[in-house]
Parts: sequence; structure tokens; C-alpha cells
Amino acid sequence: MVLFQIVGFLVFWVALIAAIILYANFRKFSHIMYVISVSIYVFTVSYVVDVFSVGKNGIIMLLAFSSILMLGLGFYLKRRG
Repeated sequence: MVLFQIVGFLVFWVALIAAIILYANFRKFSHIMYVISVSIYVFTVSYVVDVFSVGKNGIIMLLAFSSILMLGLGFYLKRRG
């Protein structure tokens, strides 16, 4: 569980600094939402890898599955809206 805590701590601070810089430069809330979505993705993947003790092939399969899922969801929401 140590890996998840370290990755979570680092991702939180990097995302917070990136969000502050992006908002200061562009004054758009959408850029902050992009940073939040990427950090949540990293939190989720690192949590699953750490809790279930996933091996190298499992990590690759998890990343591939989640990217295919996000692509499908993006295309669905694009056509819907």
C-alpha cells in the first residue's frame, strides 16, 4: 500500500501546481477539469495495481482496457451531445 500513497501524494501536488498555473495563465475552468480527470485516472490505476498486486502484464492489460473504455465513452458522449 506504500506505492499508492507515494504516487497519490506526488500526483496530488503536481496536479495542484499545474491547475494553479493553468488557471493563472488562461483563466479557463476547463483546463482545471482536464488536470483533475488525469489525476483521478492515475489515482485509480495506481490503486488497482497496488491493492490487487497486479504484475507487469496485468498493468499493461489494465491500461489498455481503461484507455479503450475511455475512448468508447468519449465517442459516445461526442455523438450524444
